[in-house]
Amino acid sequence: MSKLKKFMKKHPGIFSIQFGVFVVLLIASIVVLALLRDQSEEPVIQEDPPLTPPVEDGTNVPELPPEPEFDFDFTDMQVTTENISEFITLGQYKGLSVGGSGITQQDLEGFLEEYSDFILVLQEETSNRPVQDGDLVIIDYLGIMDGVPFPGGADNDAGLLIGSGQFIPGFEEQIIGHSIGEEFSINLSFPEEYHSEELAGQDVVFEITLKRILTNSTSEQSRDWVWDSEMREVVAYDEYLSLVREMLESEFDTGGWTHILGTIIDNSTIHMLPNNEIDELISSILIEISTDYADYEMGIEELIMEITGGTMTLDEFVEYELRPYAIDTIVRNLVVRAIAAEEGLIVTDEDFENFIHEHGFESIDSFVEIYSEDFLFLIILSVQVEDFVMRHTVEE
Repeated sequence: MSKLKKFMKKHPGIFSIQFGVFVVLLIASIVVLALLRDQSEEPVIQEDPPLTPPVEDGTNVPELPPEPEFDFDFTDMQVTTENISEFITLGQYKGLSVGGSGITQQDLEGFLEEYSDFILVLQEETSNRPVQDGDLVIIDYLGIMDGVPFPGGADNDAGLLIGSGQFIPGFEEQIIGHSIGEEFSINLSFPEEYHSEELAGQDVVFEITLKRILTNSTSEQSRDWVWDSEMREVVAYDEYLSLVREMLESEFDTGGWTHILGTIIDNSTIHMLPNNEIDELISSILIEISTDYADYEMGIEELIMEITGGTMTLDEFVEYELRPYAIDTIVRNLVVRAIAAEEGLIVTDEDFENFIHEHGFESIDSFVEIYSEDFLFLIILSVQVEDFVMRHTVEE
């Protein structure tokens, strides 16, 4: 995780989700799971999810979500301190009440049940039996084409639910019958209609090491692990519940800045949003994605197809995922700027230098290689606004 991402995690009020996690979100309900994953300091399997491996089928494309609708206008006008009132009428932001959340064990278990389509509660298989359909296996795999490993075709400690159809036909079926500790190879052909032209129709060999077998939990006493199907990550059950609690408390804690900022947004009226800032943020996220996955040597359009498992084109990803995210972020930014304008809060050259130094960047130039100087300004300003507003809250 980059230094900027760590900072964003500590100050979430100006950002709706952290960029490194955002790239794996395919539908809105998975946002919660993404937040959980980002809060884990030492995940059991791996720190960051791999790029969606090219062994995924991608032939059964789900329907796209409904096109987002917004109740305000968009403009090409630039936001300034002088015209901020044309973009937003600021509601109450001082004297807001703070309190506690009171997350219960029932809330935690309810979360697991609500997201049961994406989360499996598992136990370790101890009978030394071979893999069966429905098992969750942990494997290392290496894909080889024409005697050479191909980009994106390898992973270590990868989780795979047998029978889920996540990988191309034949991959999961050929793991059935093997036992823990076995090393074996399977021969496959990518589908002719596979979305990567370099792999479509090609014969490949996958070298596989079977490391663990997990099965569905049969009782409360055998809840050992939790499997996150979107992230392909296995986490110890107690650790996962702890992450759920942290996330829920962060989300619903009425003493937290995220909640207070949400209240301020509800109290305010957004009149219009600046198109240029939305476009700039989308562009920054796409650059961030390209940078994070530079080792895969793919163009951005092919990269988005890989990241989404073939479910979205670049244009669809921008329209249904990045644009709503950017709009949410710009709304938060407008609130921050409006409060700053009302209270006379400013960002000085010294503030810029202190931020760069404190967060380990070599210079402002190294930061603006991806993000604009205006974006850096908003990050620093948001901290000032957060500090001001939280000092003017009241205890219930």
